[in-house]
Amino acid sequence: SPEGADLDDRIRRFVSRRATPLVFGTYDTDPSGDYNAAALLVPRGAAIEHARYHKAHPFPFSEWIPDAIDSPALREWLPWAGRWRPGPGATIWHARTRAGDLRLAPLICYDAAFTAHTAEAARRGAQLLVSLSNDSWFSGTPAPELHLIVSAFRSIETRLPQIRAANSGVSAVIDAAGEIRARTQFGTRAVLAERVSPSLASATLVTRWGDWLGPVALVAAIALIAAVRWYARTTSSLEVAEGALME
Repeated sequence: SPEGADLDDRIRRFVSRRATPLVFGTYDTDPSGDYNAAALLVPRGAAIEHARYHKAHPFPFSEWIPDAIDSPALREWLPWAGRWRPGPGATIWHARTRAGDLRLAPLICYDAAFTAHTAEAARRGAQLLVSLSNDSWFSGTPAPELHLIVSAFRSIETRLPQIRAANSGVSAVIDAAGEIRARTQFGTRAVLAERVSPSLASATLVTRWGDWLGPVALVAAIALIAAVRWYARTTSSLEVAEGALME
């Protein structure tokens, strides 16, 4: 539309005047459908280069419904459900900054809940995680704070620093150890300015082995429950046997 084209031009001029890369949320479309997306604009002299990322994990039954169960009846029951398509997965952006070339791994909202996603980005050479989110749906609940904590775990696992921008908060700068260096409050208009050092390649257990902690913890929990029950049954049998001998 003419209005959309005018907004595109304003964003390009903004990037060009400041000679600084810009990441922002948007949407995209191709013959397969529509996508919740993020865009990167990088000034290259008089030109503006751009890259895009399609959210890999749309929130189920909110942003999309799996094709296998999608139907008019189900959408009538869930009228808010969108039709966003899932993107192909981890993506690496290349941005030239005043400090040198930088490899960014974009995340959108629910993507930050997936260890395997950021692990793949780290294996592909990411130096910095860039997270965009809209947590306004969860006003009045602990969810925005929990989402921030979940995002911090992705930095802990990969040893990658992270810049998180949420349009309603909580926005934050997270270092490679998962420490929140600066943050905003939910529902508060604010600007964060913080120095971030891109991470050098680090081979953590997560980047080497993938999402191993959850399955290992599940197996250990099952084994512990089984051991406790076996011990309880053994102890009960011994007590019955001792009682019989005493009689």
